Amino acid sequence: MAHYVVFLEHAEGLNAAKLLRDRGLGMLVDEVLGPSAADAELDGVKGKLITWHDDARPERNSRDGVDGKAWWGGLHGVQIGWDADNPPTPDDLMRNGRRHDAPQISSFPANLEDGNAWLVPIARLLPQKWTQSEDGTPMLAPKAAFAWYWDEMQAMARSFGSFAPDDPPPECFELAVKALAMNYRICPEVIYATELLAAGDAPKIIAAACERSLDYTVSVNYSMRAHNETLDQKKTEHLAANAG
Repeated sequence: MAHYVVFLEHAEGLNAAKLLRDRGLGMLVDEVLGPSAADAELDGVKGKLITWHDDARPERNSRDGVDGKAWWGGLHGVQIGWDADNPPTPDDLMRNGRRHDAPQISSFPANLEDGNAWLVPIARLLPQKWTQSEDGTPMLAPKAAFAWYWDEMQAMARSFGSFAPDDPPPECFELAVKALAMNYRICPEVIYATELLAAGDAPKIIAAACERSLDYTVSVNYSMRAHNETLDQKKTEHLAANAG
């Protein structure tokens, strides 16, 4: 089973989950398959090496001790290492030790830059509760813990007509990573390191959350935008004619 390792420069302590959260890597913490921390040294810098599997632990405390690892260095003294010839797959990174064919949440597949199908939680199928609508009738709505996902996915999908699919804004990337992190032990730094997302993959993940392909979602949004612009133009012409 392939996985990445995380080296935290100048880190102290053995609580791996806390060490990750303190460096802004809380998305990598798993409720069941917990990480472990060990003293390590990388390029003369001491710190902690975070791993998820016993076979990922290096025999020597140096960069050379992790045979075949490629490394990426980011901010806050974080370095990500992975096997360049055998990068982690969706199977390897599934949360709570589950396999690719048994995700925690009903999901829609999105094929990303690595050629694998990654499962994106479907917004409308997140755990729901009965609540009261504005007119007092019963209605289903996402539970509080998942309300952000539904709201942000719908808002981002509606904005697809305002930017090119291969040039999404940073907030589209951030939401896409949060969506992946619901099923996988993954975070922005891992995306940067392994180049998992191509330019158009972030919108593809948003579309998957809405149970659509990217092409379909973009087409619908551009069509709606063009339709609304046409209606606005007709309304403007009508008002101008009546004013005359």
